[in-house]
Amino acid sequence: MIKSGLLVSLILTFTLLSCSWVPGSLEITPSQYIIRRGDTLFAVAWRYDLEMKTLASWNGLSSPYVIQTGQRLHLRPPPDYRKPVTPNPKRIPQQTVKPPVVAQTKPQKPPAKIKSPTPKPAIKKSPPKASASVEAFPRNKAVNWGWPTEGKIVAEFLANGVGKTGINIQGKMGQSVVAAASGKVVYSGNGLKGYGELIIIKHSEDLLSAYAYNRKRLVSEGSWAKKGQRIAEVGGRGKDLSVLHFEIRKKGKPVNPLKYLPPRS
Repeated sequence: MIKSGLLVSLILTFTLLSCSWVPGSLEITPSQYIIRRGDTLFAVAWRYDLEMKTLASWNGLSSPYVIQTGQRLHLRPPPDYRKPVTPNPKRIPQQTVKPPVVAQTKPQKPPAKIKSPTPKPAIKKSPPKASASVEAFPRNKAVNWGWPTEGKIVAEFLANGVGKTGINIQGKMGQSVVAAASGKVVYSGNGLKGYGELIIIKHSEDLLSAYAYNRKRLVSEGSWAKKGQRIAEVGGRGKDLSVLHFEIRKKGKPVNPLKYLPPRS
């Protein structure tokens, strides 16, 4: 009886733990994260399936989102967190401004005319040079997607499945990996466990794409990539087949890439 009771207790414990798994991660999401050397806010948000701006808001961070080694980040809204509210201009009551009362005075004689000196011709100034384009992403404009590489899909997306946050496309070692859509490279490195040499591109305010298990990265963080531009070379995971792991995330959450990529002929 004691052994059977202990067995039931262990089964219930593991069942409760399995309900706490976050899709795509291999660890239970804690409430805080301590920044390590080489971390970026984008990388931390990606690791825990969060939107970067949401994570920044929870921790009182604003652009350019500077973080330091040893700093603690809240991975959930802190108890004293208040969501920023955008004021509605329609709700602001308009105040009626009364015209000032002008005291009546006796009319004065007009001052004597004084000859003004001949004005000098105005010097034409050249217009200022245009500054660099402001980083902006379309909100309502649809992103034009294309396939990141050629090959057979050997692992499909599975909603709420551990490690199934994208698709795996089988290819050849060194095969070209291209940007699935135009955007800015917000991450290029190997600091995210389980992704190998990873590239993340931001395409809009809501959409990101990721290219993992690369043999070689060909673009740097902060650069811009055009749709179809070669950004990496296909690699693999250990003794596995040469594959590209490809993900699309909307507002920080993994979505099925096949719902965004065009159909293959």
